[in-house]
Amino acid sequence: MVRKNNPREQQERPTELVRRREGLQFVQSWREVLQDITVVEVNTMVVESITGDKFMPMDSYREIYTLTSSYLEEKGVHPSLRERYLELRRKLELEYALIQADLPENSSILTNRTANLDTISHTLPDPTEANTEAVMKIKKLLGNSRFLRSLRKMRELKAALDNRNRALLKNNAKTVLTDLIYAQTIIHFDGQILNRYTQEIFDHPYKEQIIAIHQGGVEAGTKQWRSLLGFILDFITKTAPRK
Repeated sequence: MVRKNNPREQQERPTELVRRREGLQFVQSWREVLQDITVVEVNTMVVESITGDKFMPMDSYREIYTLTSSYLEEKGVHPSLRERYLELRRKLELEYALIQADLPENSSILTNRTANLDTISHTLPDPTEANTEAVMKIKKLLGNSRFLRSLRKMRELKAALDNRNRALLKNNAKTVLTDLIYAQTIIHFDGQILNRYTQEIFDHPYKEQIIAIHQGGVEAGTKQWRSLLGFILDFITKTAPRK
C-alpha cells in the first residue's frame, strides 16, 4: 500500500524546521553571555592618579603588541616591571590563540614564561603593517566580544604598570605603593571563592582601609552580579521560542 503525502504535513515540516533553527540560534546567542557572567571578579588598587582616557581598541592592541624585551629596554622601562609587561604580551597571544582554536600543544609562548618574544614566530596580526589584509584581520579580531573584554582588562593593567614605571623612574625610586592590585576576589557560579592579597599590602600604612574598601567592593559587586543574573535568566525565560 502506497501512502500518499499529506499536503498539510508537507507545510508543517518546514515550519517545524524553522522553529528548531530559531531555537538553536536563540540558545547560541545567549550562550556566550551566560558564560561571561558565571564569574565575578573584584580587584582593588591604590592609584596615584585617575585619568579620563577612553578605551580605544586599536590603540590598545597596538600598544600591547609592541611589548618586547628590546622595545622595553629601548624605552628605558624600569627593570623590575619588564617581565610584567611581557606577561601582558603573552596574554594577548594566548587570547588570540584560544579564539582561533588552533593552539599548538608545544607552543613556546604558552609553555615557557621566559620565552623570548623577539624570536618567536607570532600568529597575531601585525598592527604595524599597512596592508589591507592585516587591517581586516585586526578589525575582525576586535569585533570578537570575548577578545575585546580581555583587551580592555589588559589595557587597564598596562595603564597601572605605566604609572608605576613613571613613579619608579622618578628620582630613582626603589619602591612604589601605588598602581598595584593589592586585593583580588573571584567568585564562581558554583560557589567557589578565591581571595588573593599581595605581600605588599601587609606592609602598607593603610592596610586596614584597603581591605575594608575591597570587602565593600566585593559585597556591592556580588549584589549587582546576582541582580544581573536574575534579570537575564528571567528575560530568557520570557523570550525563549515557544513550541
